[in-house]
Amino acid sequence: MKMLQSKIKNLKDLVKFSKKFLGLISINNQGSKIKDTAIVIGLTGPLGVGKTTFVRNLLKFLRIKQKIQSPSFLIIKSYEIDQIPLTHNTKYLMHRAYHIDAYRLNKSNELLVLGVKKIISNPNHIVLVEWADKVKKIMPKNTFWLNLEFGPKKNERKIKLSHSN
Repeated sequence: MKMLQSKIKNLKDLVKFSKKFLGLISINNQGSKIKDTAIVIGLTGPLGVGKTTFVRNLLKFLRIKQKIQSPSFLIIKSYEIDQIPLTHNTKYLMHRAYHIDAYRLNKSNELLVLGVKKIISNPNHIVLVEWADKVKKIMPKNTFWLNLEFGPKKNERKIKLSHSN
């Protein structure tokens, strides 16, 4: 996958995009070398653009029942996932989701102290990093980069997805 662009008109469209995205990363992972590491999604974009809303929707599709809040002050929040495959035709199972908010960090190394290397190295994890551009130095090469921008109208968003493995 090189680059995918999408236009979101409202919150309902963002929910649909989150579900479509989950299927897209699942398909992209089949037969890929990245199964020896976590699925890592780096979210970028300005404050209030919808990064946390995207994460909430994605985690709901992974059947996480807990209330999902931005881990701004905790930095990392983890959720247990029922052992479900990302799609019905793959055996790739997810056991834990990590939601990381790097907004308050000044350096990439601050995230390393919290054990992110170990989290990312586990192929049964999905890791969503808000403000990933602040910790780009430690993001793995196989990161799915999702950039959200404000659109011309009030509720519109522009989304760019890129990935290289």
